[in-house]
Amino acid sequence: MKWLITLNKWWAFGIFVLLDTICVGMGMGVPIFCILFGFLVGWYITRVGIERSEKLEIGVSQFLPYALITAGYTFLVMLVIWGRWLGVLLD
Repeated sequence: MKWLITLNKWWAFGIFVLLDTICVGMGMGVPIFCILFGFLVGWYITRVGIERSEKLEIGVSQFLPYALITAGYTFLVMLVIWGRWLGVLLD
């Protein structure tokens, strides 16, 4: 389990992208699996932030940008899936 915490951030992000894409596919565009997966990702982000920083304040300041990146990726995938229907919804 220690290897997961010490994983390079780019490898971790690549694994996240793969698993998040699978979660979107399993939900067929309804992000319930992405939301559930978000709990695990949130745990991972906080755990890594605490493990890698010497002061808690430094670790906490890293949580929000990482959370915004992961939420932004999921939003982008949802926008690709549902984007063509925005015109219909706003009509």
